[in-house]
Amino acid sequence: MNDIIKTAAAGLQNISGKEQLEQLEKYIVDHLPELHELTPEQVNYITQKLTVDLLTAKMKKDIETLAADYTGNKDSFISHCKSENTKKAYRHAFEAFEAYMTGRGINNPLQCTPELADGFIYHMQAAGKSAATIRRNVAAISSFFSQINRYHNSIRNPFIGTKALPKKENAKRIENELPTENLKLFAKDVKTIINSEQDKELKALIVCMAARGLRAGAFEKMTIHGNRFYTKSKGKDISGELPTACLDAIAAAGVKHNNPFVSWKSAKVSAAFQYHIAKLYAAGKISYKYSAHDLRHFYALTEYTKTKDIYNVSKLLGHASIAITEVYLRGLKVNI
Repeated sequence: MNDIIKTAAAGLQNISGKEQLEQLEKYIVDHLPELHELTPEQVNYITQKLTVDLLTAKMKKDIETLAADYTGNKDSFISHCKSENTKKAYRHAFEAFEAYMTGRGINNPLQCTPELADGFIYHMQAAGKSAATIRRNVAAISSFFSQINRYHNSIRNPFIGTKALPKKENAKRIENELPTENLKLFAKDVKTIINSEQDKELKALIVCMAARGLRAGAFEKMTIHGNRFYTKSKGKDISGELPTACLDAIAAAGVKHNNPFVSWKSAKVSAAFQYHIAKLYAAGKISYKYSAHDLRHFYALTEYTKTKDIYNVSKLLGHASIAITEVYLRGLKVNI
């Protein structure tokens, strides 16, 4: 009998209103041949029981939705992200999701259904969001719903199983962006990039990215003691020794070692670097339109080519495991 009720319930999700009992009864008779031999009284009894079960499930979900603290759980979920950039991206994702739900007359986003989840995805596509942004937003909100479900069983993740997600955008092949198999050309371009930069602070940053593999986001909170640096990168504390080339460039910039680059946020570093690169490329002085992160690639290639020591390269790059470094280097067309 439970299997029969579940079968009926699966096809009755959109049935509601004053004539629900009659519609339920008709559905059972039309779709469940096993019940054709029952009397009208027996069919009516099953119909009423099914209605009670459906309403009970709905009431349980409504009660748990009211009990769940959406804002508190959301804030806690975001606060556990290690990277500030991830926190910022997740906040944007939730703001877009909340605006979408409010626009459909729903003030509590926990009441999202699979239909609304798909609608949110299509809404982002219509708004011109990239596939990567849509997938990132959905990943954030889906993870949040999965966490809520651990404490409130009736609040399901409406994004599970969605087929509305756009396909991943084809990533550009890195060998078409960088001279990874021609390290001499890469080194020549990096030298040109460094020597042609007139801003001494930016020049010091470029040297540190190319000669020590630091990310653009590592400079804002950097401090220097002797020949060692201490900072945060992607939410993690990192430290290490600075090569002589980095120390010389920093000294030439005339900055204080306690907070030498406090005004250089990640976005500022990237934007200033891209402006510099655009001029050099337009003048035909370099071979590729490099990004700031490409200098970290250059560092990884240079260090591995010198030593063939993947363990040392992994440590220098601050990777969590050797496996990550292996994938990283293979992406740079290195045969390990």
